[in-house]
Amino acid sequence: MEVRAAQHNRSAKAETRAILETAVRPEGRLWLGTALSEMSPRSPPRAGPPCYRATRVRSMPPV
Repeated sequence: MEVRAAQHNRSAKAETRAILETAVRPEGRLWLGTALSEMSPRSPPRAGPPCYRATRVRSMPPV
């Protein structure tokens, strides 16, 4: 482990993390955001009433 870590200019702990990461995470990882954006057609910006933030704030009761 230490020899391999030295070959990659890392600590033994960092090398262990890298080995575990490559073992667990597949190369063709599917990102949810990418998949969803590819599924939906590109649509123009929403036309409609703008969204407003709530102006009323609840106060917390005294402790």
